[in-house]
Amino acid sequence: MLVEGKDYYLTVDPKSSNPDDWSVILTGSWDRVVGRYKEITIKGEALSFSFEAQYVPEGVDLDTKEFETYLGFVLNSILETHHEKKAMIYVSKETGETISYE
Repeated sequence: MLVEGKDYYLTVDPKSSNPDDWSVILTGSWDRVVGRYKEITIKGEALSFSFEAQYVPEGVDLDTKEFETYLGFVLNSILETHHEKKAMIYVSKETGETISYE
């Protein structure tokens, strides 16, 4: 599992006025790429998402299968870590029901 604060960093989304919106800053091969996950769906064990890049350093190619795979690992780590901390808010796409841990 990847580690927050080493393999990626979470920060408040600079393009949003909502303090609950966040962005991720990547490290390693995609050092300093900043973006946010959108349209996250968990269905059984399948995870789908889109990623909106907010900053990409010059010369960094995000259009690769390796980048897509890495984004999946990062998102999985974020979800697992915050679920364990009971810090997740889940919203059903079908019913709109919100489940959060307080």
